[in-house]
Amino acid sequence: MSRMEDDTYLGDGLYGAFDGWQIELYAWDGRDKTNRVYLEPAVLARFLLWVDELKAERRAKTSDAKS
Repeated sequence: MSRMEDDTYLGDGLYGAFDGWQIELYAWDGRDKTNRVYLEPAVLARFLLWVDELKAERRAKTSDAKS
């Protein structure tokens, strides 16, 4: 399957697409999509919570280092 023109390049060879329901993340080898992951709304929500947790941990470590 070819990469769609309206897919978004996210960096480090990662692309994102949205089909109206779920987000597709995939690598692109110049010819085909590879290593696809689909995030339906509930999984995306949990992923974003996890990212927020990581950010909070990082802020706490940075704050502790300054103390």
